[in-house]
Amino acid sequence: MKKFKEKYRIESNRLKGWDYSNDGLYFIAIVTQNRVCNLGHIKNNILIKSDFGKIVDQEWHESFPIRKELNLIVYTMMPNHIQAIVEI
Repeated sequence: MKKFKEKYRIESNRLKGWDYSNDGLYFIAIVTQNRVCNLGHIKNNILIKSDFGKIVDQEWHESFPIRKELNLIVYTMMPNHIQAIVEI
C-alpha cells in the first residue's frame, strides 16, 4: 500500500480509462462531517430522522426535478450518510 504525506492510503476504485462525465449509473455516498450521526438514529431497524435529517431528505428529493439530467434510481439515508444510485 502506498503512502501519501507519510500516511497509508487506499488506491482509487475508479475504473482506469472511464470518463466519469459519461452518461451512466453511478453509486454515490455522501457522509456527514466527521461521520457524526446527525441525520437521525436507528430504532427497531428503522431510521428515525432528526429535524436536520428531514431537511436533508426533503432537499435531496427536491434537487432531482430541477436537474433534468439526473434521475434518482434508489436512495437510502442512514444516521451519518446517504447512499444512492443516480443516472446521468
